[in-house]
Amino acid sequence: MNFLFWNVGKAHLSDAVISLAAGTKANVIVLAEYEDNAVDLVRALHRRQLEYFALPNIGCTRIKVFTDIEPSSFTHKREADRYSIREFLRPGYEPLLLALVHLPSKLYLSEQDQLQEAMYFRQEVEATEKETKNANTIILGDFNMNPFEPGMISATGIHSLPCLRTAQSGSRMIKGREHSFFYNPMWNLFGDLDKVPGTYYYASSSYNCFYWNMLDQVVLRPTVASVFDKKSLRIISSAGELNLLNENGRPKLSDHLPIVFTLNLSIGSQYEKPMARTI
Repeated sequence: MNFLFWNVGKAHLSDAVISLAAGTKANVIVLAEYEDNAVDLVRALHRRQLEYFALPNIGCTRIKVFTDIEPSSFTHKREADRYSIREFLRPGYEPLLLALVHLPSKLYLSEQDQLQEAMYFRQEVEATEKETKNANTIILGDFNMNPFEPGMISATGIHSLPCLRTAQSGSRMIKGREHSFFYNPMWNLFGDLDKVPGTYYYASSSYNCFYWNMLDQVVLRPTVASVFDKKSLRIISSAGELNLLNENGRPKLSDHLPIVFTLNLSIGSQYEKPMARTI
């Protein structure tokens, strides 16, 4: 299954989304800050012979989900303004918890407050894992934090590591409390060795300025890493003939760039080691 995430920044980018859908063959398209009519987008996709459905929202207004898979395969579990957690169950496929996020920006919260928000969100994810008895979880979206910031790496936050081998140990104990790991493969795309250095560019007047940031990420439970195609993970800089970068190599349509990746969820795929089905 191919996944695409893009924060479109409230811009009218339906044509670019359609080009991305066609070019990436995405089975699940997740859009943040998409304010155009979802039904109109589905109709436009159908005119291009791209048979997608718009999944309904209950409480999350910041994220829209489109899929070419039967919508009944996705069940709402928990949803609020800034996140949506859905369970994917389909015959012939490994089960998956898909947690979609658009966490608050530093424009409104301090780094410490972002850590607090990450902690509350993490609690919702873990409660859903216990409820469904399924810890095959990915978290996808705009975290509004870099992979190295406290909300992403703290044991009380997302607790996501750049090293899969370490994450596969499962958890660590701190003061008698167990904290489970996520694996964050986005570190591998951070820097200029491969095309664009991040997903979001911001030049501030602060002494501490990163310029390129990796705010848009996917993090995985270590069990999901067995079906994660590492080579498929990339930042998208063009949609068909449409260039998503300006002449300086920075995002020009939205202030964010999309990311794509593949999970080989089909049972009996080339990935011999199945995911753990329950916690």
